[in-house]
Amino acid sequence: MIIRQASSADTPQWLELLEACIGEDYGDAAAYDPDRISGCLDHETGDETWVVESEGRIVASFSILNWFAAESRHILNLGRQLTPPESFQDGAAVLLVKKINELQEQRGGSIITRVLSSDLPSQLLCENLGYQCVGFQPYKHLHKVREGVLFFLKPSYSEIGNPLSLFQSLTGVTDLALSVLNRIHSGIPEVIRDDSSGYPLNYQGLKFEKSDREQLELLKKENPDPSQIIEISGEFPRGLGYLRMLSKDTPVQTYIGRINGKATTGVDLYYDTVDRCLRIVDAYSVNDWCIGALFAWVLETIEKELNPVFIEIDVLINAPRMLKCLENLGFLPVAYFPGFYRRSVESLVDVVKLVKLNLVYSLEHTSLSSHSEEMVSRIHSGFQNQNRSESYLELLRNQPSFAGLHEGELRKLAGCFKQKLYHPGNKVFKAGDPGDMVYIVMRGQVEIRRSESESAIMTVEAGGKYGELAFLEDQVHSVSAIANQACILLELHREDYQHLVFQNPQIGLTVLRNVARAISKGLKKHTGIV
Repeated sequence: MIIRQASSADTPQWLELLEACIGEDYGDAAAYDPDRISGCLDHETGDETWVVESEGRIVASFSILNWFAAESRHILNLGRQLTPPESFQDGAAVLLVKKINELQEQRGGSIITRVLSSDLPSQLLCENLGYQCVGFQPYKHLHKVREGVLFFLKPSYSEIGNPLSLFQSLTGVTDLALSVLNRIHSGIPEVIRDDSSGYPLNYQGLKFEKSDREQLELLKKENPDPSQIIEISGEFPRGLGYLRMLSKDTPVQTYIGRINGKATTGVDLYYDTVDRCLRIVDAYSVNDWCIGALFAWVLETIEKELNPVFIEIDVLINAPRMLKCLENLGFLPVAYFPGFYRRSVESLVDVVKLVKLNLVYSLEHTSLSSHSEEMVSRIHSGFQNQNRSESYLELLRNQPSFAGLHEGELRKLAGCFKQKLYHPGNKVFKAGDPGDMVYIVMRGQVEIRRSESESAIMTVEAGGKYGELAFLEDQVHSVSAIANQACILLELHREDYQHLVFQNPQIGLTVLRNVARAISKGLKKHTGIV
């Protein structure tokens, strides 16, 4: 077996290998176009592709994908992995990955590769040759079926440096970051308590329009701000689908926000027609109150227009307000990439990949190594919690106490509620019990009585909430609550709520403000005093 760099002359054999690995019905028919393949294999116009040749046949192949911009070119980004089952048996796949590792030693920089969650041999190969699993993205690629992808990193410790501080309020991001940094034996950053809130998602007077990339570049040029940090990393390869094949028909779309006709904010994105996903690749704003509103409008507009399976974005770890904003829009962290963005010659910044999934999530088509399984379990629990909380959201939206909470904040709150079934006559609590829970009736009815033996003084029906004052004041209940029919209740325990508010102070402030307004309104109604 010999390992060599491919060229356009290898197009027929590479196409034969492609069909052997992914079949003849891949979602992008142009992937089988010899001219397109020739362009990808060309040394000058395409990506760097390495192949293993045995007895005159190409039996395995890997490409090092070109980055869109310079800030991440220190990373070797592997793609178009064509390793049929026999390549693991005869050693061709091992030789190929070892060659990539040699290139890393010569050039420096970390290596990142995507492995299908059903591809156990590739997972084990990566693990045996020094790679660590740093993320899992469900439903990322339409291969033979739509399935998830594992991100494997072979770190270059000289290119990682010391990670920046992590933020306590960003629980999902921080937990994932600590897990990855522990895996690669990197330095563990300080986790600081912060009161940062995301960019506001509403701003009156802001008008939106579809535009072009020149308008966003003009906005940056006319409003330079040396103090503004880069928040989005959009340097990844701009190819389509699992094979990341380049296409001239995937123009970047630009949306601009204006106040009184003057451009104040903009975002670039493009739609991958193969994987049916939307990728946000750049954004800019002249202030802090327009970018969140633009994101909220663009996502709502694009989701109606294109119905993408998912939306993804890569964000620098030192951008907590952007991370919080995306969290409030329903994005979840799925991968953590140490040292991926080169801010300067000596400064590297970690990058977080976040995804907003528009499918009902379930874990399918996986065959996982024990190493991968731990990471998948971590990401899986986040999407499961989001699935579970989805059914609670409408109930919470209709609660005056939770008015003003954004989608992501409501989802966090919903994740703290537990569901419990009560049969007719079951006691929910009695007078004198600690008021350590708030209850929302999801289904059925609950009677409120001064004592268990007295008749009801009020009935709480589906959608109603009770126990709030005793909960907030840390008092005992002055009444009893009895299920008068089969009931499903959502219960929020004080400890869970306090933990949530400790990490997300803005949620606590919003709830307290709403409760104070309700009390004030009640006093005005009964006393007439303003």
